[in-house]
Amino acid sequence: MSIREANLVPDTTPAPPPGGPTSLLDIHQVSVWVGATPRTIRTWIAEGKFPAPIRGLGKLRWHLETLTMWARAGGSAPRRGRGRPRGEGK
Repeated sequence: MSIREANLVPDTTPAPPPGGPTSLLDIHQVSVWVGATPRTIRTWIAEGKFPAPIRGLGKLRWHLETLTMWARAGGSAPRRGRGRPRGEGK
């Protein structure tokens, strides 16, 4: 399920936070923007399902433009749960 399908990102890209399109967002700002916890975002990064952050001074940061392009390209949140979908394999 994509984030857009989950209604976490509306059809139009969310308004950028103050600072303009070249703003760097920290993991807490990104978690609000995406609708996932910082821990989940870290997991997605490790699994290659989320854009890689810019690392500096021990903090994770993302360019707003990078996240906007990811969301417009159908950036997807991994499905929850494991195994087969219900009703399959019976």
